Amino acid sequence: MSLCVQKYGGTSVENPTRIQAVADRIAERRRAGDDLIVVVSAMGDMTDYLIGLAKGVTAKPPRRELDMLLTAGERITMALLAMALERRGVSAISFTGSQSGILTDDSHTKARIRDIRAFRIREELDRGRVVIVAGFQGVSPQKEITTLGRGGSDTTAVALAIAFGAPECEIYTDVDGVFTADPRACPRARRLPEVPYDMMLELANMGAAVLHGRSVELAMKYNTVIHVRSSFNENAGTRVGPASEGRSPREETLLRAIAAEGQVCRVVVRGMPPDPAATAALFRRFEQAEITLNLVEQESAGTPLRFVIAPSDETIVAAAVESLRGEFPGLDADFERDLASVSIVGATLVNRSGLLADGLASLAR
Repeated sequence: MSLCVQKYGGTSVENPTRIQAVADRIAERRRAGDDLIVVVSAMGDMTDYLIGLAKGVTAKPPRRELDMLLTAGERITMALLAMALERRGVSAISFTGSQSGILTDDSHTKARIRDIRAFRIREELDRGRVVIVAGFQGVSPQKEITTLGRGGSDTTAVALAIAFGAPECEIYTDVDGVFTADPRACPRARRLPEVPYDMMLELANMGAAVLHGRSVELAMKYNTVIHVRSSFNENAGTRVGPASEGRSPREETLLRAIAAEGQVCRVVVRGMPPDPAATAALFRRFEQAEITLNLVEQESAGTPLRFVIAPSDETIVAAAVESLRGEFPGLDADFERDLASVSIVGATLVNRSGLLADGLASLAR
């Protein structure tokens, strides 16, 4: 008997029919003798629907109340899946993030896991039950409900795999693994049987939605393999783990994949004083707000600072810039919206200007 940690994404549990199919898969694994912790996302586009409800009430929902609202999506899924398993004669119980002992910091909508005290999960596993955990959520030291950010169910699953010593974490989604490009946008994309941690982290941070970047960071830190598979078939999928050993040391360009993000916002911060301390102060504010910056550039101290963010972070960035105007009066930010980013990801690409030329020519076409 072994412990298996699985996570099912929103498309895998999109409706009752798909939840029944997931229940069949879990029941088969349980009858084979495995203990199971199953992490679930909200059904289909439920999270987007809930965000839409919030914005129908107010343009700027309070982050605490947004967390209270959004965690409802995963709770719906976990209860339905537990019901489907009980119908199949498989004893199951569902837990929220807080009931699972997932302790986070107090940063609403972008909390980070600080500890896992999964006593109740262990007790129910010992009773022979399948434990279903609502992904994407936890509880702060102040007993406030928190969420881990979009895609955070991956991080929940990897964290639980680490806490329970599972050798790998199975992430089930609607594609057959990690591809050289998004197979829904590029039919010629090829599945990658193995991807090293560092390259997967780069892909995730550059827009590849198949895995949450923070889940890859955790897996890399604790050397836990992530096995990305489709919930719709039994194909081999992709294993994300340490780089393969035993290869001959030769210099070669290794272009692994193209990552694209369809909606990004580019920020241009002007009025920067000619002092690197001003840039450092701004970055500290961004760090406190848990904002991820990509493609950061500044020619020299005092010149405009440019970087790319998720559109959802725009108001937070604007507030951070505003908060420093007392210290740096000329500071101002412009936001360029409705942009996309495309990234070439691989090894030893820096000194290969021919690849850059090919990429620009493709964009031109």
